[in-house]
Amino acid sequence: MTNLTKTDTGRALEGRSNFGAATGVVLKRLVRRFRRLSLANREAVRLAQVMWRRSYAQTAPHWQPLDSTAGMISQIDNMHAGVLAENDRLRGLARELLEMVEEYHACDWNEEPFTPDIDELRQRLDPPNKQITNSGD
Repeated sequence: MTNLTKTDTGRALEGRSNFGAATGVVLKRLVRRFRRLSLANREAVRLAQVMWRRSYAQTAPHWQPLDSTAGMISQIDNMHAGVLAENDRLRGLARELLEMVEEYHACDWNEEPFTPDIDELRQRLDPPNKQITNSGD
């Protein structure tokens, strides 16, 4: 196998090499594939960075994208799973709040009034491992 320099590769891509037409075609295909992989990696990095900024910047401030496209896809998959889990948790809390409101409206005011446990509700809305503190405290 011949070692190609940048100049040789450039000439082959332009069809001005002594390597022959077949080698030029192969090199052009390889360059196109590398460009596509590079584009896929850039897009994966951008997607992961947007997901991180929107959902994880405060809980994982030192996150960095991995070097490989496969690594980036794995990180995106993990972030997506976390977002789905948080959405499920919030949907459950919304259902509980709706039930509390319905119970409140159905309350017989001649009896002891319905009083939700505010501390329990706060705990459920902001569990300790998800709490975000205000920097002005």
